[in-house]
Amino acid sequence: MESPMTTTATQHNNNREDNAIGSESTDAAHVFPPTSDIVSQNGKLFMKKSDGGLIPLKALTPSDMEVAANRKFQASSVPEERPEKQKSGGQDMAMGLQSRPSTSEQLAAIDTVIGLYDTTKTGDRTVLVPVNPVQAASPSVAACLTMFDMDARDKNLRVQVGLSNVQRDQFVLSMGTWGNRILNNVGASYMWTSRSPQTQTGTFSWVSTMESSVFVPWNQLFLQQPQVFLGIQAIDVEDTQWRCKVQFESMSNRGFTFDIHPYGSSNLHGCRLQWIASTDPRIHVGTFNGTSTRVNLKISAWPQIMLGMTSINVKSASTNAGVRLATENITHDGFDIEVIKSCDSELYDAAGSYLVYI
Repeated sequence: MESPMTTTATQHNNNREDNAIGSESTDAAHVFPPTSDIVSQNGKLFMKKSDGGLIPLKALTPSDMEVAANRKFQASSVPEERPEKQKSGGQDMAMGLQSRPSTSEQLAAIDTVIGLYDTTKTGDRTVLVPVNPVQAASPSVAACLTMFDMDARDKNLRVQVGLSNVQRDQFVLSMGTWGNRILNNVGASYMWTSRSPQTQTGTFSWVSTMESSVFVPWNQLFLQQPQVFLGIQAIDVEDTQWRCKVQFESMSNRGFTFDIHPYGSSNLHGCRLQWIASTDPRIHVGTFNGTSTRVNLKISAWPQIMLGMTSINVKSASTNAGVRLATENITHDGFDIEVIKSCDSELYDAAGSYLVYI
């Protein structure tokens, strides 16, 4: 089945001051169709309808999004100890690497917020995400898929998340599909952080005409090797069973290498990856594999947790197929990551990355 994507992949730098997806010719959004047409009038943002009409964008409220505040644990709700035998722990992707030295004053000046939004909350696929406190410059932003529920009868999984119009006080989060596909619900995990040399974000768009192993350079060199988070931001894969696998291979202070490929009979037309690289000592990155994982991590304050998919193998037993990533059972010594299938899906495998900000 024909894919709308071009044969040229591009990297998008989310640390640039002019970060607005769709505003430049080399942007990664040109590989996948735009999720929405955003128009600015009199300082306000609108979504343009097919008939030319304008719809004001909804600004998310705290009840619309799940944002993990940096609050203290309630001692009564947190067990003192956990049994030794629990679910398998995530693997640290930065094993043996040290974060860049920073003063407490430098760290205190950096704001970082991680949130979660899905269309079951308001029904809106394009929303305004507030940036609070307002930043001196537009923040670095990132987002990736954490949930999809799609009609499987057309054989293509076509779903994506997009970021645009990043300003000092807000940015646009868009989600959707294209062609004649029916997307019932979709969700994303997102992060914004104050601009600093410690944390860089970007996307890379891969298409089927490219080699499976790809090197991605950092936006600027790190003094030390960072921790790296990966998550699928957009995907177009065709089969009665949807399969895709992204594997982190290596990294240096110059960049990182990943390998991407379908398997079985699946035809992977393209995939856009979100990456986050950081030497901030408050950020911890690792991976999970399987439908239930216990991440063992000593936590002194309530964490903010970002999840992303890197491998998926799912099919529909009837009409729809989908999965959802979730964190559960957060305690002083870690948390659980659950991969939850939709009611009529058959989930064979799943893997991904997590980023914890404490």
